[in-house]
Amino acid sequence: MKPQRSKRAYRVVMKKWIVFICMVMVSVGCARTMADFAPLAIDSPTSQTGSDILLTIGDLDRPYKELGVIFVKGRCVRYKKVVERLRSEAKEIGADAVIKIEFGDHSYRRHRPLCRGIAISFK
Repeated sequence: MKPQRSKRAYRVVMKKWIVFICMVMVSVGCARTMADFAPLAIDSPTSQTGSDILLTIGDLDRPYKELGVIFVKGRCVRYKKVVERLRSEAKEIGADAVIKIEFGDHSYRRHRPLCRGIAISFK
């Protein structure tokens, strides 16, 4: 016959597990996106348009000037959130559109979406 653990010992063990799980969740952090922009030229003029930013995975037939590459990655978020961040970064640098957008994951076990694209302004 196995010895029975007391209720108090069980509570102590459970409290330790709860504290451990909370510490892991705090240290990992969730729902965060990061963005980087690499300009192609130091003196690239930016256009300040009030319209929405065009996003496409392909190229455009319209003449444009490449401003730089925008790279956005997220942690425990959906691709929609990453695309929203891509659009806000493009608007911040004065781009009219982001073209040649690529999507992927940057982690083996966790859902960490990323996307990158080329910020452009129309001529």
